[in-house]
Amino acid sequence: MLGKKKGKKLSPKADELKQISQDNLYLYFTNDKWDNMDNQGRLAVLQEIENRRAAADGRRPLTVKIGSKKEFSDPDLYGYHSDHKKEIHLNYRWFTDKAYRFGGASALETLLHEGRHAYQTFLTQNNVENDSPDILKEWLSSDAAYIDGGVLYALQSIEDDARRFARRELTKIMNNLLLRGINCPEFFYQYQEILQREDYFIRIAKEYLTLDDLNHYEDLILQYLKEMRPDMNIDDISLFDGARLILDTDLNDTSDLINLLEKLDQMADAKLGKLQEKNLNRMTNLNKMR
Repeated sequence: MLGKKKGKKLSPKADELKQISQDNLYLYFTNDKWDNMDNQGRLAVLQEIENRRAAADGRRPLTVKIGSKKEFSDPDLYGYHSDHKKEIHLNYRWFTDKAYRFGGASALETLLHEGRHAYQTFLTQNNVENDSPDILKEWLSSDAAYIDGGVLYALQSIEDDARRFARRELTKIMNNLLLRGINCPEFFYQYQEILQREDYFIRIAKEYLTLDDLNHYEDLILQYLKEMRPDMNIDDISLFDGARLILDTDLNDTSDLINLLEKLDQMADAKLGKLQEKNLNRMTNLNKMR
């Protein structure tokens, strides 16, 4: 008796994907699509997302790749971007391990996170001056004195911003799908996982850090930045405003967490607004010169 014949895997091509609307492109990350695509098709979809994100950022897109088992021996490493190689590597488990039920949504969140790091790098490389918005100086200091692990890892500016960006983008995608009447448990699951991660980072910070600790680490990082960039005025920047709010906020349930994240978002938006205003002025001046 012959076994059941498996259907052919979907493998969307780059030229096809360019013609698909942004909203419909995200459908490829639902289980119905993701589980029925081969890895070549999955990478093509992820690459199209990165291409569009890079165009919106005004930067060159990075090449999206599936990371090796050696690179991702630690399952808690989701992905990384290499500005030197111009690549984004994603955890191979989302492409090969069926135990990861919502691999598509996880891969998308990580791609958004790493693409945001690429945007940060694009803006801070040879582009931070005295009159630059404070957020660029914060990103520059975080990159120059990057903390790879420990309780401060999640609180440093570039990681905090990348997580926030990916969370908010994923939330918009999920809400858009729901408004269209599309069931998307994979996105809801990923959103819940994001909240659990944020809750963990916040509770660890509250347990192991004090305001004196934050002030001490901030002084060390800013002193390092002053030595690296003596030409730049950094007297007015504050690296851990969000962390200070975290230490000053009581968390009793999920609603407290949501309210805290909203306040942190508002603080970040105020700083990012100045960055967007600066970029808009720059683009206006460039257009006048043409």
